[in-house]
Amino acid sequence: LEINPEDSITYNNRGYSHSNLGEYEAALADYNKAIELDPEYYYPYSNRGALYHNTGDYEAALPDYNKAIELDPEDNTTYNARGLLYYIMEDYEAALADYNKAIELAPDDSRAYENRGVLYHTLGNYEAALADYNKAIELDPEDDHPYTNRGILYYNMGDYAAALADYNHSIELDPNDSLAYDNRGIVYYVMEDDEA
Repeated sequence: LEINPEDSITYNNRGYSHSNLGEYEAALADYNKAIELDPEYYYPYSNRGALYHNTGDYEAALPDYNKAIELDPEDNTTYNARGLLYYIMEDYEAALADYNKAIELAPDDSRAYENRGVLYHTLGNYEAALADYNKAIELDPEDDHPYTNRGILYYNMGDYAAALADYNHSIELDPNDSLAYDNRGIVYYVMEDDEA
């Protein structure tokens, strides 16, 4: 910043680094400065929205995501992030619209498929959820999260063997995935009860 203290991109990037380190006040200050320097630069709005989202301030996150999308309506990541926010706020219709838009803009982004799968699962549309989890896994087979989520779906569908296989695969990919271990334990317990 000593080179060009009026560079909004540098403030945004430093804010992102602060945020990744958990230094939220410093990140917020940098995002605010980036927006002050260039109010038409969408990225700090999206990043500040994510900061608010990740710290539980959903009321502040939504206007920032909206502004980022207004400034750059082709950014799939902000649609996906806003979809997650809407999901948390239980506005499932808006979440679905944002996930659909994120997929339309970037059909190779596995995260939007996984998130939409979680939404479909929540709504009880298991067939659509399964299709989205499968697509997320096809696009990024090294990501453990879709396997865990699909395992939860299989469990809810009563297919314990498939659930167990997904939890095992998730644990292979990430031996620190506590959710997969917890769910695998539940499956073992249920399967043992079924055999008794």
